[in-house]
Amino acid sequence: MGEIDLSQMQWTLDGWRPYMWKLSQSAEIGPFPAKVPGSIQAALREAGLLPDWHVGLNSRLCEWAEHRHWRIETVLPAGIIPQGETAALVAQGLDYSGWVMVDGREVAEFRGALLPTVST
Repeated sequence: MGEIDLSQMQWTLDGWRPYMWKLSQSAEIGPFPAKVPGSIQAALREAGLLPDWHVGLNSRLCEWAEHRHWRIETVLPAGIIPQGETAALVAQGLDYSGWVMVDGREVAEFRGALLPTVST
């Protein structure tokens, strides 16, 4: 199977109190459009939830974002992975830790700042 460029998909971002997503509770923030590759902070800034952290003391107003779990997701078009084929997520770097979910099921976990990750 060839590569699928996930950056061409439509992505959304939502935020949760830590681990509430595992309990299927509703997100407290979002959903908002997001870009891959990209960052949570950049998506939140584009959504108007974070100020420019490079200006004055604004970085302190952004610290709350680090205390949430963020879900960034997309829906793959039907048939994009042929029946009976397997797929792997290959990421050049994910930051810092999290889970890879497929159809609501945890299939991989990653840990380590901006390390290449392969999830099958």
